[in-house]
Amino acid sequence: MCGVSMKFKPIWPLEEFLPLVAFLLPKFRAIFTKSLIESSYKVKWKRALARRRPTASKAEHPTFATAMEFLRVVREIERRSPELRLPVLMVHGSEDRVCDLGSAKAVFGLIGSEDKRLEVLEGTWHQLVAEREDMVEFGFEIIFDWIKERAKRGNCD
Repeated sequence: MCGVSMKFKPIWPLEEFLPLVAFLLPKFRAIFTKSLIESSYKVKWKRALARRRPTASKAEHPTFATAMEFLRVVREIERRSPELRLPVLMVHGSEDRVCDLGSAKAVFGLIGSEDKRLEVLEGTWHQLVAEREDMVEFGFEIIFDWIKERAKRGNCD
């Protein structure tokens, strides 16, 4: 969650007026944006499963207030990244259509920790668990190996 992809953002006038619209219509769904489920779940049966969740209609398109808060959080992450001193692992899909890889790389460069790693998974989208099973296993193997490596050290320094 380091930045919103240009492929996912609404056209510029809508983005410019977002603060006003979020204030006036905070619970109105931003239906002019691309579907989060459609853009995040690569494997069709997993996408269909996500749409059958009881809260799926809320996940499809965020409210204006949620979109506004998301953009605020992205700016806060960028601003505060240099303060991070703990180990950091960022796992990002090369084909992510929701969060921009360029933004992830920029934030990664700002992180203050000396123990940081950015893993870009080729061909993956936004949701690791919504990929083919072999890619899901590969992604979680990276995560678990990274955690185990630090656990062997006995501390986070």
